[in-house]
Amino acid sequence: MTLHRPPSPPAPLPLGEGSFVKPLRDWHTKLPRCVTENASLVAPHTLYTMTRLMPNHLGAARPAQARRDYGFTLVEIMIVVVIIGILAAIAAPAYTSHIAKSRRADARVQLLQVAQFMERFYSANDRYDQDRGGNGVFSQIPDKLKRAPAEGEQMYALVTLDSSNVNASSYTLTMQPVSGSPMGSDPCGSFTINQEGMKGVVGATLSRDECWK
Repeated sequence: MTLHRPPSPPAPLPLGEGSFVKPLRDWHTKLPRCVTENASLVAPHTLYTMTRLMPNHLGAARPAQARRDYGFTLVEIMIVVVIIGILAAIAAPAYTSHIAKSRRADARVQLLQVAQFMERFYSANDRYDQDRGGNGVFSQIPDKLKRAPAEGEQMYALVTLDSSNVNASSYTLTMQPVSGSPMGSDPCGSFTINQEGMKGVVGATLSRDECWK
């Protein structure tokens, strides 16, 4: 009987660049244990393929050239700045106008309440300028009605009542902007009202109807 010698195993691949040994040396710690312990039983080309593909399956970092750094360019930043400037230019005047209207409304409300006080005072004393004891009416007006708003930073003040604007049968009340306050140069100036309920403005550049609406 003739015995046949089994075929010789294939010659090992060279250890140079591009061989399966280098990837295995770099990634053997990430290969399954069953492969690393039996690397001699795995076909060289199979082991080479596994070591080439394994980094991708194990979440290895991509090459640096494949990554992209995200950020803003100078042009993009300048566009945002311009848009913010346009919005501010539109919104700021509208906001300022809204605040001024609110403060004028406070002044008108306070002035109307003083007028109501004057009518009650007249009902009790039969005259506007003083009570039955000879005390002037201005000293008897509550302090909260002499200013606007009633609380917080004062924007308006009630002009003192004396012989020039009040007598036994008539009066003219004036709510005047406080000098140096944000309303000091308001285009509506001062608000007025008399015993007949006639409303007006003094020192205004806007009309009475615009200021009292």
